[in-house]
Formats: sequence, structure tokens, C-alpha cells
Amino acid sequence: MVGDLAGRTRELAVVERTIARHGSVVLAGEAGVGKSAILRAVEQRRRADATVVSIAGSYAGRSIPFGAVAAWLPEDPPPTQASLVVHLLETMLASGDDEAVVLCVDDAHLLDDASLLVVSETIRVQDNPVVLTVRTGEGFPDALRHLIDGGAVQRIEVAPLERSAIAAIAAEQLGHPLSDAALGPIVDATQGNALVLRELLVDAVDTERLVLDRGRWTLHGELAAGTRVTELIRARAQRLDPAQRRLLDKVAVAEPVPLALLGSPVEDLSTLERRNLVSVTSDGGPVVVETSHPMVGEALRHSMTVAERVGVLQALCRVTDRVDAFPPGAAVRAVAWYVEAGEDVLPAAATAAAWESLLTLDLDAAEGYATSASAAHWRAAFVLAEVCRVRGDGQTAAHWHDRAAALADDDAAIRKIAMAQAGVHAFQLTDPKAAIASLRRAADAVTDPRNSVELLCEAAFHATLLGEFDEVVTTCREVLGRPDLDLMTIWTAAINLGYAQVILADVTDLEASLARAREAVKVVRADHPAGSDLTAAMSVASAVLRGRLDDAVDQADRSVDALRTNGAHRGLAAAVASEALMIAGDPRALDYALQSVEQLRAFDPYNSLPYGSGFAALLAATSDETDLARSILAEVDEESVDIRSRAVLGRAHAVLAGADDPDEAARISHEAGAVALASSHIAMGATALVESLAYHPDPEVAGLLHEIGGSSTAPFVQTIAAYAGAVARGDVDDVIAAAGRLTALGARGVAASALVVAAGLDTDEARARRSLAIADATALRAGVLVPPWRVPDIVDALSVREIEVALLATDDRTDQEIADELYLARRTVGNHLHRAYAKLGIAGRNELTGIFSRPSHLRETTDR
Repeated sequence: MVGDLAGRTRELAVVERTIARHGSVVLAGEAGVGKSAILRAVEQRRRADATVVSIAGSYAGRSIPFGAVAAWLPEDPPPTQASLVVHLLETMLASGDDEAVVLCVDDAHLLDDASLLVVSETIRVQDNPVVLTVRTGEGFPDALRHLIDGGAVQRIEVAPLERSAIAAIAAEQLGHPLSDAALGPIVDATQGNALVLRELLVDAVDTERLVLDRGRWTLHGELAAGTRVTELIRARAQRLDPAQRRLLDKVAVAEPVPLALLGSPVEDLSTLERRNLVSVTSDGGPVVVETSHPMVGEALRHSMTVAERVGVLQALCRVTDRVDAFPPGAAVRAVAWYVEAGEDVLPAAATAAAWESLLTLDLDAAEGYATSASAAHWRAAFVLAEVCRVRGDGQTAAHWHDRAAALADDDAAIRKIAMAQAGVHAFQLTDPKAAIASLRRAADAVTDPRNSVELLCEAAFHATLLGEFDEVVTTCREVLGRPDLDLMTIWTAAINLGYAQVILADVTDLEASLARAREAVKVVRADHPAGSDLTAAMSVASAVLRGRLDDAVDQADRSVDALRTNGAHRGLAAAVASEALMIAGDPRALDYALQSVEQLRAFDPYNSLPYGSGFAALLAATSDETDLARSILAEVDEESVDIRSRAVLGRAHAVLAGADDPDEAARISHEAGAVALASSHIAMGATALVESLAYHPDPEVAGLLHEIGGSSTAPFVQTIAAYAGAVARGDVDDVIAAAGRLTALGARGVAASALVVAAGLDTDEARARRSLAIADATALRAGVLVPPWRVPDIVDALSVREIEVALLATDDRTDQEIADELYLARRTVGNHLHRAYAKLGIAGRNELTGIFSRPSHLRETTDR
């Protein structure tokens, strides 16, 4: 290596300094001048403290999209070329130890356009340094020229070697120095070209024109002036035995060639490597063989006749015929050998080439290769399906998926086809039933029970995405009934079942399902760190639906505190907890919602940030922090959010509109609820409709909510549905009674809202004032998490101070004790109480206590 770098210390130093500041360099020069030697030195030095990724352009690969980076292609087709480039950048530049990554690119002028795009993006991002070599006179790539002109890449010209460097390299290669008489002719013959020098020295020693004499190499005979490197390389090749020459010809014609496709003895390959004619490398992919320098390959290819080249390709095809599996990136090249040699392409090779082309989104090539093999192999039919899918032709894609399924002969194939088929039916043909059915058919077709369970879980997942929650419940219960399930499968099925039941407001055996999820997540949370968060969220939601709001609040506190203490993610649990606290009328709800947003901004495995932001905005608006609410909503792209988030965001917008236009607020809430109900989000839709009634008690909206409750098994939903039915009928007594039942469940926030509605419907002004007084008392006890509006027709409702005095009076405080508590005069307290008695239509303190102290008996107290 020392000899190879003689005379190159300046260039190497510039490269090292540029890399140190994360810059990129292109080494430009004539063929054989020594650019690759500098690049190899950089690779060797950087491996001590960085991850080095090496790729190279080649004549054989420059027509194959992403051919130079084939080792890093994904297992399945990406949706777009942009996503493929992102995948390649992420995988190529990944470092397991957080080391720096250096990308080294030899012969960048021979890269295919797609691989050059990946290299250009690496340079543009500027997080990872890139070192490239480019041969001048070969057409400088425009992408690199633009980067150089823009200052993103520094260009270094690698000039011919000087006399002293030639002497040092010769001494290193030959083991002894050249005599002065030999050095001059060699300098003249090589013109400072490192490759010509190397080949000339090997040839001169082999032909005994250079002879070692008393520790120095002396020249015997003449060196032909202007010796061409191609002639020297051909001369060296002629001295190989026939088997070695055939192997070298294969490499030259098809380089870089995967080792598996050469079919030659290791001994022959080792001989060629020792003679510096080929190099054997692997950089994260299959082992490949190529000539030691691009000009070696050029010289050998140019020396072949057409018949000789065809014979070499036919020999490669015979090896390929026996290959069971093609290394990444090899199949397209192998098919090109068949075509050039005039051989029939075997279905296995055509199918593999079709798949490779699909991975690089070369759809025309993929279609062409697959068409010739589609009758013989499931993967070829699958490629045709994927080509149609990417082109947007879902119907034809479904046809080819059916053909692939008919040809599939193992579980892995059946699974892959079914999952792709489900995607086409679900998202292109908008037929969710067919999507789920394809996964269920595959679950019945596979032989391994574990694969069957996996497909059923995939069906449940698709059903969740598509809003087919009844199917989720059925499928997950079927999975949980299977024997010998691993804990991850138990958790996945149980939590999906719980999620679907929460969405459907169905509490049948819900707690049992979540209990299984809680037990399983204790074990699987190391592999699925967000699992504890999701499980805690569903447990809180379950308690709300089961009408145990106080338990839900306690559970929310314990779960979120435990997750915080353990340093675990808690974004979704905090979001669901904020709704539970809002329903319960707990003023801490906003704090939970803001905590949720903070967590979800940092880590959002379930795409829940819009959902958490919706609750934060809703609670901020309800707490009269409208600027905060609007700033939170401004950060959300509401056009791209899912149904659950859209419903909550709509509720937040309704609160903001409610202060100025209650009818508009009612419309927004109703619309949010209708959107949720249309996709079976029963609990969310019902809650939004309850809020719509608070703005405007529309009998039609109330009737819709009442109808929903009739099919729900959740006590909370049943109770708000009963309340809605009373509103629809205009039955104030039943509205007040429903408010009492909501209070008994712990849903004090909703109960207070129901009482405001009751007051608006009531023709008995005294009773209406009682309802408002109880609603306001709830607000004072719990914060401001009940609607802040007033019913306009009730002009003589209790003031805030009268409510405060009345609440203290219900605690058996004397007038003097109340006065001391509120810093009032004793007479002022008495005046407030007497005004409250008059407004409420009661005789005195005993009846006041009955109104405020026994909310579950609201109906009988207000009937008096």
C-alpha cells in the first residue's frame, strides 16, 4: 500500500481533511492514474473509526437500475422511487454502533442513473461524507457536475506520477529498487500512469527484460516506446492455463459476477487473485468477483471475437441453469447473458429478473420478464399483479393475484400473495369484505397453524384499518381460542379485540380480554415498548364505557404515573385519560391532554398525535384558553387524519364556535358525531352528539343518539342514550333523572351539561334555576369542564357567589363560618342565601341541602 500511494500524500491529505468535516470529494483523472489506490487507502484508514460502504460502477451494470446498490434493495416492492431511495439511504448508511458512515464510490462515471441518484442524495444531505473516483474523458455525470459547481463536492485532479513516485512504486512491487539505467526508460514508457507501470513491471519480469542484479533491477533489451496497457494485460492473460483463462474471461465479460454464478474451482480463482488480475469482495451483500482494474476488463473484452464472447456467455448460462436462488441483483444480469448468447431464458431466471426489476420499480422490464414465466411460477404472476397495482389497475391486479394463489405451493407464498391481495381489495377496489376474505382463505390454506394465526391477525389488523370492527371482534376471538399461542400473539389479539369493543361500545367480556392483554404485555413490552401505553389506554376506556368513571379516573392516575415512573411511553394513555377526566368533570384533564401531545410529538407508534391534539384543543377551549386551543389545532393537518381524530378535532372546533354561535357549534359537533358513527366508532360518535345537544337540543339529533344506545351494551352509552331519548321527547323530568344517573356513574361533566339542557327545556322557572344551580355547583367543584354558556331565557339564575355560599351552606356551615371562609360580612351571606332560596323556589337551608347534596335524587327534589 505504501508503494501504491507514493506521490499521492497531498491528495490523500486533502481527502482526509474533507471527510473530517463531513465533506465529499471526487477524485478525477485518466484511466490507471491511481485514483482507485487513493480510494482504497481512504477505505482502509476510515474502517478504524467509521463504517465504510463501498460500491462501484461497471460497464455490465450501468444499464440496470439501482444495479450498483442491489445488495441493499428491500425484500418487497416500494410504493415509489422516492421511497426506494429513502430505503436505500437508510439501509446503506446505517451503523449499528452509531459510527460515522463513509460512502466510497469507484468509477462513478459507470454508475446507472438510479444508483447515481442515491449517491447524489447522500451528498446533498451532507450527513455522511462521500469519496468518488471518476475517469476523465468518459463523460462526467451531470448530477455530480452540478454538485461540484454548487460547492457540495470538492474536485481533486489526480495527475500522472512523478519520477520519484515511479521509483518508489517499482521498489515496493518488485522488492528491490530499479537501477538508474532501467528507471529512465520505464518512466518514459509509463508516462506516470500507475496501472501501466504495474503491468509493465510484471510483464518485464515475466519476459526477463528486467533482471535482478546485485540488489537492483536492470534492464536487458529494449522497452517498446509507448507500450499500451491493453497489450500488457493481454500478454499476461495468454500465460495463464486454459481453465484460469476461461475463468478470467467470464469475469471480464460479465463483471462484477456473483461468485455463485462462476462455477469455477476456488484454486483457479485464488491464482487469478494472487496475480492481481481479479478482486473478490463483499460489502454487506453477496461475494462478487471483478477484474482488478476496469482497464483489465476492457483489455480482455476488446481482445475477444464475437464468437468468443458468445461462448463465454453460454458457459455462464449453463452455470446459471443450475442455480437454486440468485444473489441480489444477479438475475437481471443473468437474463441479459441468455439474450446476448441467443439462449432461451429459463422460467426461474426470468421470474427472478422480474422480481428484481419490480424492486427497482422498472415496471416495463418487470412486466416483460414476468410475462414469459407467468404460467410456470407463482412469483411471476405475483409480479404482474404488483405491476398492475403500482399502475393503478386494481381489477387486473386482482386477476393476477388469483393466478398466483393458484400456483402457490408453500405457506410463505400463500401468505405473501394474500397480504398483497388484501391491500388491493381494501385500498384500490374499496372492497373491505373481499380483503378480509382473502386473508381468511389463506389462513385456511396454509399448513402450519402458526401461519394460520398470523394471517388471522393480519385479517384483524386490516379490519381495524377498514373500520370493520365486528370482523375484528370475531377474528380476534377466534385467534384467542387457538391453542399454543405465544404471548405476543395473545397480546396482539387481545388488545385488538379490546380496541374494537371500545370503538363499538360493546363491553361484553371486555374486561376479560383486557386482563389477558395486561398479563401478556408484562412479558412482551421489551419487544413492543408502546404496548403498555396502548393497554393502559384501553383499560381506562373500558372503565368509562362500563360506567365506572371514578374507577377510570383512579386507573388513569395509576397507569400514567406508573408509565412515567418506569420511563415508558404514555402518550395514548394520557390522551384517553384526558377524556375520562373530562367526562368526570376533573380539572386535571387539560394537563393530561398536554402531556399526551408532548409524548406523541416525540414518539407516535399508532399515529395518535392528531387524536391527542384534538383532546388538548378541546380541553383548552372548554377551559377558556382559546389561544392555546387554536395554536394546537393549527399544527394538525386535518385533511389526513383518521376517523377517531377527526371526531375529536371537530368537537374542539365546536367549542371554539360555541361562544359566538351555539347553532354552528351544534352543527359541527353533530357532523363530527355522524362521521364517527358512519364508520362504527359508536362511543366517539355518541359523545360528540351529546355535546351537540348541549349547544342546541335538536330532537332529531337526540333521537339518533337514543337509537344508538339501544344496540350498545355499555352502561355509559346506554345512560346518555336514555338522556337523549328524554330530550327527543321534551320530557324534562326524564332529562333531570338521566342527569342524576350520569352523576351516579361519576360522569359529572356530562351530567352538568344535561342539567343545562334541562333548564333550557323547562317551563317551570324555579325548577330550571335548580337545574342550572346544580350544573354550576358541579362546575365550581370540578373546575370549568362543563359548558360555560347560559340558557338565555333564564335571566334570574343564581350568581357564582350565590352558588359558592349555597355549597358551603350544604356542609352545615353557619352563616358566620361561611362569611369567614369567603371574606364576607355575615349579613351579606344571609342576603345571598335568601336570594338563592327565592330563585330556587324553596323555603330554606334544609331544601337547599337536598338539591346540592343528593344528585342521584334530583327528580324527587325538583318535583317539589
